Amino acid sequence: MNILLTLAGLTGFCLVLWDFSHHLPPAQVPPLRRWFTRWMLKGLLTPVLLWTVFNAGVSVYFPPLMPAVEFARMNGHGAEMMEYVVLLGLFVVGSYWAAITVAWLLAIVAEQVPDRRQLKNCLLLWSALLAPLAILIIWAFGWRLAGFGVTLWLLPMLQQVLTLRPAVKTPPIYSRAIAAINFDKYKEAEKAVIEELESCEDDFDGWMMLAELYADQFHDLPGAMDLVRQTCANPNITPSQFAVAHHRLADWQLKWGQDPDAARAALAEIGRHYPGSHLEHMARLRMNQLPASREEWIAQQSVKKISLPTLRGSARNFSSARPVAISRDEASVRSQQCVLHLQSNPDDIATREELARLWAEELGQAEMGVEQLELLLSMRGHASAKAAEWLGLLTLWHLRYPQNLPAARAAMERLIRLYPKSPQAIAAQRRMNLLDLETKMRQSVGALRDP
Repeated sequence: MNILLTLAGLTGFCLVLWDFSHHLPPAQVPPLRRWFTRWMLKGLLTPVLLWTVFNAGVSVYFPPLMPAVEFARMNGHGAEMMEYVVLLGLFVVGSYWAAITVAWLLAIVAEQVPDRRQLKNCLLLWSALLAPLAILIIWAFGWRLAGFGVTLWLLPMLQQVLTLRPAVKTPPIYSRAIAAINFDKYKEAEKAVIEELESCEDDFDGWMMLAELYADQFHDLPGAMDLVRQTCANPNITPSQFAVAHHRLADWQLKWGQDPDAARAALAEIGRHYPGSHLEHMARLRMNQLPASREEWIAQQSVKKISLPTLRGSARNFSSARPVAISRDEASVRSQQCVLHLQSNPDDIATREELARLWAEELGQAEMGVEQLELLLSMRGHASAKAAEWLGLLTLWHLRYPQNLPAARAAMERLIRLYPKSPQAIAAQRRMNLLDLETKMRQSVGALRDP
């Protein structure tokens, strides 16, 4: 029964210490749980187990640490004596373990007290009240109750030191507001942000989220400006937060007010409050990039059309010397002239280009035209832009004369691999994407038609 009472007392004391540990900073709680578990095994259960084993007298080579155990066993009272040994081990080891744990928690909590004088007075007062009691217990009962006396001395002190710590503010959580914004419920988002700010009035992120709602969703630029000014008037705001707020205000002045002068004035506030700082330097750099007037800003924002390259452009720009329209007979005569010229000068690139075009586009001999382009691609000394143009034209001929999709795809892959940044490669990638899409659509239609 005594052992059960002792175990219940140790269990209750462990729960008390576990509750005290949750008063530590939140960042220390997860590692503390792991430490506390290991500390119970190493500092409490392991010593009790070793104490019991070493006093059990399991062998003649390992006699009990307490001689009374051996005498009790010789007199037939071994079971009663082992109960006493286990009870003594639990009480002594548990009380020492508790005293060490309380002292450790007290040292951790004392570091969080900002008023060191108040902490010193608290420690001296409770030591004056409880230290004599602890000394009296140790003097009267000896080392076996030393842990118990120290625990009685330090535990009330720990309770009082906990009350001296500054109140830890729970940071606001804006997940509900963010979820409302994602579902375009801006009124609910505004309400959620305001509710969080009521518990933490100095939260910079919350005020900026509210100002962003006013500017971007409610189009209330004056309201957003007032929120930014009130936020920046807080004496606890940092220089970086001040700069971020005014850069955001400049963004809103440009986006919704289309007013470069107002944006410039917002950025100038950074230099006025923090002259000579890197924040002023960054603000000045941005001010120098702003347009001089509203009209110039609007002109900069106007949409400009960008023409994407096409493989067809390669055919249009293939040869500037060739005629716009030519008959088949004229094409045949001209191709013979090109062949005679290339026999005497095979490195004439312009003539070989024209011959390839005549054979492929005018005379219906695409294979011979492709062969001439391959000869051009194998020649050295040509520019990369010219080679990309030839590969683009090669692709176009495989798609047209006649339609040879595998060969065209191989040419496009070759063009993308060799000249990935060329306009022809960009056009080839677009064409491959279209071919893949067409293939998937035909497969889908075929699957639907099949019974």
